Amino acid sequence: RRVQLVPKQPMGFTRATVWLDPKGAQLRQLEVIEQSGTTRTLRFATIARGVVFGADAFRFAVPKGVRVVDPEAMGR
Repeated sequence: RRVQLVPKQPMGFTRATVWLDPKGAQLRQLEVIEQSGTTRTLRFATIARGVVFGADAFRFAVPKGVRVVDPEAMGR
């Protein structure tokens, strides 16, 4: 099944489409169209449920020597 989502309020995307397996409603694919017009597609071949992640799994540290560019600070 394909479900199209449109945000009620402005967000980082203008439209998203999700594909769900009709047997169990498992997510199979996600397509997001960003405000810039960029389309990102993610396909999920294997999904594991109940997985526990460590506290550092979603931490990101900027590597030394990398210049961080903030679009909002640039007047975007």
